[in-house]
Amino acid sequence: MKGKFTNERGAALVLVLLSIFLVMIFGAVLASQINNSGLQVKKSQHNVQAEALAVMGETYFIESIELLKTNQDPVVSIKEVWEEEKDSDLDGHREIDDNRRFNVELISSTLKDSGQFQMTYKSIGTAYGTNEEIVNTISLNSSSSEEDWIQDILDHKEELISNKKNGKYKTLNCRVDDCTDDVETICENNYCAIDEQGNIYLEGTLQLNGKGNNEHDIDLDKNLWVNGSTILKGNSSVSIDGFAYFEGSSLTMKGNTSIDIAGDAYFDFLGDNLSGSIEKDVVVRRNAYFEIEDTLPVDKEAFCIVGKSNVEGLGGQSCP
Repeated sequence: MKGKFTNERGAALVLVLLSIFLVMIFGAVLASQINNSGLQVKKSQHNVQAEALAVMGETYFIESIELLKTNQDPVVSIKEVWEEEKDSDLDGHREIDDNRRFNVELISSTLKDSGQFQMTYKSIGTAYGTNEEIVNTISLNSSSSEEDWIQDILDHKEELISNKKNGKYKTLNCRVDDCTDDVETICENNYCAIDEQGNIYLEGTLQLNGKGNNEHDIDLDKNLWVNGSTILKGNSSVSIDGFAYFEGSSLTMKGNTSIDIAGDAYFDFLGDNLSGSIEKDVVVRRNAYFEIEDTLPVDKEAFCIVGKSNVEGLGGQSCP
C-alpha cells in the first residue's frame, strides 16, 4: 500500500513538471510570435512612413517645376535651379526630424525637337533607416514657342545694331578712359566702343593666347558684340555675363580654351577651326541662334547649349 502511494506521488510530480515544461514552451513560442508580430508591425509602419516621405519629395519636385515653368524660359530656369540643388550641400535633401527625411534628384533632362522637355527624377523617403524610392518622368512644353525665343535673340541683336547707328556707343580709348584690365585686353589694337550700360562693341580681332602655365582669361559683366575674328589659344578663356553677338567672325580655338556665355548668343560664322580640349569649348547658359544656310559649319560637339538652339542636336544639355 505504501509503495503504491509513493508511485502515485512520483507520477503526479512528473505530470506537474511536464505541465510546467509545456507551459514554458508554449509561453516562449507565444512570446516569440507576439514579438515578431510587433516587429512586423513596426517595420510595416516604417515602410509606410518612408513611402509617404518619398511621395512628399515627389510633390516637392513637381510643385517646384510648376513654379519654374511660369518663368520666361522655363527650361533654363529648371536646369539652373536643379543643377544648383544637385551641386549644393543640400542635394535635394529635406529633414523632417533626426529619423525621417527625403531626398529628391533630377536624374536626367532632355529637350525634344518638338519643344517638349522631359525630366526623370528620383525621390527617396527614409524613416528610421527604412528606404522607399520613387522614380518617374514628367514632361512639359515650354511656355514660349520656337519663334518667340528666336525673335528675342534677333531683337537683342537689332537693338545693339540700332544703338550703334544712333550714336549711343562712344569710342573707347583705354589710354584715356578708365578701363578694367579685361576691357583693356580685348580693346588693345582694336576699335572699341561702349554704350551707357557698359555694353562693348569690338571691331577687329579678339585674341587671347595663354602660353605655358600662364592663363589668359577675361571676364566681362556686360553684353559683347564682336565684329571680326575670335582667336583663343593655349590656356585662355572668355566669360560673358550677358548677351554675346559674334558677327561674321571666324572662331578659332586651340588648346585649353573656352567661351562661357551667361545669356543668349547669336553666332554668324564665315569660317571655323574648333579643336582642343575634350570638354565643351563654347557654353551658352540660355538660348543660342546660329546664322547658317544648311548645316552648322563647325563641330557640334564643341558647343553646349543649356536652353534652345536652331541646330538639331543642340539644346537642353547639362553643361560644365
